Amino acid sequence: MMKTITATLFFILLLANLTACRTQRFHGHASADNNLLLQGKQQAPTLYLLHNLTNQPLYLNHETGHGMSAGWASKIDSGKWSAFLVDKPHFSLICQTSTFKTITCKHHIAVLAQAIQPLTKQQIGTYWVAENQAYTALLSEIKKRKIKRLL
Repeated sequence: MMKTITATLFFILLLANLTACRTQRFHGHASADNNLLLQGKQQAPTLYLLHNLTNQPLYLNHETGHGMSAGWASKIDSGKWSAFLVDKPHFSLICQTSTFKTITCKHHIAVLAQAIQPLTKQQIGTYWVAENQAYTALLSEIKKRKIKRLL
C-alpha cells in the first residue's frame, strides 16, 4: 500500500515538473543577440533544467570575449534534457545546430529554474551537472551529485 502511494506521489510530482517545463518555454532573459541569459547569484546558485524542444540535436555553448570557450559546448538531442548549475550573476549560452550555426534559443529550448538547498564549497560553481538525458535519468544524476532541489 505504501509503495503504491509513494509511486503515485512520485508520478504526480514528475508530471507537475514536466507540465511546468512545457508551459515555461523560456526562463531568464534574451539578450540583444537572442542568447540564453541565465541569472545566477553568487550567494545562491541556481540549477537550470534545459529541454530540447526541436526535432534535431542542439548544442549549447558559452562564448567568451575571445570566441568560444573550450569545454563549454554540450549536445542535447531532440527531446532530451541537461542540467546546468550557475553561480554567476549573468551567464549566457548560445544555441547552435549540429553544423554550429547559431540560432535563437528562445524558440528551441525550454528552461526551468530550480531552487536548490545550500551547496557545499566543492559543489559551488558554474558547470554542467548532467547532459543529454531523459528526464528521469536527469533527476537521478542530479540526486547522485547530492544537489537537492526545493519543490
